[in-house]
Amino acid sequence: MHDADVRTPAEVEALAARILEPRDRPLVLVSADAGGRYLFDLDHLRRELDGIAEIVTVETGPASHALEHLLPPKSQALGGAARSYPGDFGSNPDWTRSHLRFPDRADTDDLIDDVLAQHRPADQDAAGRSAGAAVPASDPRSSESEDPATRQDLDVLKNEVAAMRADLHALTKLVARGIPVVPDADDLDLLRTEIERLSAELTDERDARAKAEALLADATQDRRDAGEALRDARRAAERAHVDATEDGIRIEIERTWGNRTSPGERQRWPLREFEFGPAFIDSLDALDENQLSKAVRACVDAITGRDREIPARELHRLRSGEGGDDTYVVRTDGARCWRSSIEQNAPGARRLHYWELADGVIELSRVVPHDDTRP
Repeated sequence: MHDADVRTPAEVEALAARILEPRDRPLVLVSADAGGRYLFDLDHLRRELDGIAEIVTVETGPASHALEHLLPPKSQALGGAARSYPGDFGSNPDWTRSHLRFPDRADTDDLIDDVLAQHRPADQDAAGRSAGAAVPASDPRSSESEDPATRQDLDVLKNEVAAMRADLHALTKLVARGIPVVPDADDLDLLRTEIERLSAELTDERDARAKAEALLADATQDRRDAGEALRDARRAAERAHVDATEDGIRIEIERTWGNRTSPGERQRWPLREFEFGPAFIDSLDALDENQLSKAVRACVDAITGRDREIPARELHRLRSGEGGDDTYVVRTDGARCWRSSIEQNAPGARRLHYWELADGVIELSRVVPHDDTRP
């Protein structure tokens, strides 16, 4: 069971401000149910949306109800529900722009699709072309940016059909009362001809509307397919082989920091100076690629200091023994040893041990199983 990111009044106020301030990426809010469980797959969300969206969890109870009062009407999430807020939600806080997803009616991939619909990085088109998945620009389905135009066409068709139905209804009533209203037989024939013409046009309009709706459905499916292709490409890139040498891990840490930290956050979470302890690289040998990717992300959080604000990291100083009264581990040079969680709820869940030197430099010590408490 995950601890909620937002529990205290101060954290609630900070979250409300974060939702309503301009952001360069969506924010996904996932609430716990009454039993404290998260019914959407948080690990799947964080893995698929790493670097694309912020993932925040909130307790259902005083925290979620307090948040409800700080947000615009109908834009809360509680009782196990979740929603994604676009980056500009504060400038147009319409609840319909942030679909509320209930766990019994939607799954985690629906939340991911909501985020991808709200987040369009500048290089997405280039990535799509390089993957060979793009549709030629001349094709009306080539971009989901065509969707609003298609929807506008549908609205026009709906209005025209409604107008024709009204005209047809009026003419039918007129013909039915033709003797008192239009006694001239020639005029009556003209009216019947007009009704036939309008009926034919109405049929054509219905066909055009059906085609437009089919086109919109195709465009929506193309968008989903493109989103899946983008996620597959990101997953492949994340799980690509990492050169587990000092140079390779340094490059991977710098790359992960660049992907996970938006330009607006880099001043707040800079990649500080760091170095590797003598046993660090060897401690990575026992990790598979998925664990190595998680370890690199934990290293980035340690180097930037962000692990202090992520409850799932369970950051604490390492002690010399198991007791709460045992002294903290401190080296002769004054460096303090910290312990951070890489994995949760897994056998032998991995932990990161690192030293914080007196001058602020971070020395990555070792990646160890849960039961290993040596620095």
